[in-house]
Amino acid sequence: RWQKNMPAEFEATADDAGYSTMLFESGAVVSYIEDHAARGEGMWKRAIFGSLGSLDLPGDRSGHRLTLHLPGQDPESGAGLLDLVPDLCLDEATAALFGGNRLFEYSFEFVETDRKLIAVEYADFGLAIGGVGGHPEVDGAQGARSVAIAYAWMESQVAGRAVTVDEVLNDQVNAYQADINDSLGL
Repeated sequence: RWQKNMPAEFEATADDAGYSTMLFESGAVVSYIEDHAARGEGMWKRAIFGSLGSLDLPGDRSGHRLTLHLPGQDPESGAGLLDLVPDLCLDEATAALFGGNRLFEYSFEFVETDRKLIAVEYADFGLAIGGVGGHPEVDGAQGARSVAIAYAWMESQVAGRAVTVDEVLNDQVNAYQADINDSLGL
């Protein structure tokens, strides 16, 4: 709609950048950056940095390889990664749909990947309901905590202080969420 008459300014209607530092109970410290507003090269990179090295993460549902960077070594992104996790074995549904129980990459069109991943989720859920697979990989409580982490970043910015996931889950800190709740009639 703005092909010919691009406005000089846009009203921001969503958060397009998030920067956070998280401290976990284990003592691990994580810096998280997600920025969709950066100009130039941009910053759509996901990585985990630890005391022994770093791991570059591919985009969601891409099937691309992880890349491990260890000091003094060449980056590893192939089958050698599997040597580091000798006991790793994918579940039966994932192995059947993606072609093996020890994979480090896959290559499907997005629509096919999406179908396969949803089928894996259904299999996990079905096995849990049937009492065969134990718990779902991610249960409702873990899902809520995961969402609360993202909301804690936003609540922390509004509150001007560090907040805990429990404060967000218990609705003790909710200035960011308040507008959303109001719009939903909650």
